[in-house]
Amino acid sequence: MTIFCYQLCNKKMNPPIKPQESDCCNSGCNPCIFDVYEEQLKRFLKEKHTKNCSLFTFEYVKQKNENTNKECHTLSIIYKPGQHFLLKANTKDDHFTRAYTPIFVENQKMLQFTVVIKLYPNGKMSKYLRTLPIDSETLWRGPYGDFVINFNWKNITLIAQGTGIAPLYSIICAILNNEDCYTKLTLWFCCHSENVIFRTELYDLAHFWNFKYLLFISNVNKEEFPTKYNEPIIFSRLDATYLSNNLEKVGTDSPVLICGNKLFCDTIYDTLHECKFNVDNIFVLK
Repeated sequence: MTIFCYQLCNKKMNPPIKPQESDCCNSGCNPCIFDVYEEQLKRFLKEKHTKNCSLFTFEYVKQKNENTNKECHTLSIIYKPGQHFLLKANTKDDHFTRAYTPIFVENQKMLQFTVVIKLYPNGKMSKYLRTLPIDSETLWRGPYGDFVINFNWKNITLIAQGTGIAPLYSIICAILNNEDCYTKLTLWFCCHSENVIFRTELYDLAHFWNFKYLLFISNVNKEEFPTKYNEPIIFSRLDATYLSNNLEKVGTDSPVLICGNKLFCDTIYDTLHECKFNVDNIFVLK
């Protein structure tokens, strides 16, 4: 597949550093260094998604036609909900790739896509992305993944862990935005309290008649965790007992979509297999 070049046009910034009182020259500068800080802080808080996860937006860098020296505008970013791209990072010491799934963003420009990325303290790609300036050119390959939505399915169960919500979120949005689709969706989302990705978005989507979800939040004192009105939360891990008891209500021929780390996906898959689910209707996404 061809490698395409995309320019980083937006990312969650690191928190701005607050100036000290001595940094101000008291000369009535406009803007003052403290005004600049307040503006940067507002922008940071607006762009912040969760404690450890960031949203990065990339835009295709238009290539010039070698013969006419004119920009080519024929390319559009074509991918199906749930598919992913590979980002290639080149540093002076190493080069490596990671997979990321474009998410649904309302009214996004045709040549842009946005991905949600968990930034690990010592991760190679995390270090690369943290220091990547706006307008930097990046190399992407894809799309990958052969899952295709069947809009005629009656019910779909979606089970996600952490950033594994990204492809499932795109699939959910594609179905809910299709006025001719009557598929009923049930999402079980397992996450830590500081990383409830798309929490507000899922809460808003719950007004659709054919979508419901349940958050399984671990490692938190539920008395201290701020909740929304009627927000569906269970303060524990999604265990095999809950899965077995509730999957019986779904029907063993209904499709199930899974996305998370390997251990999580293997555990869910094994539980579905024990419950006699049709393996042809079990889809593990990346």
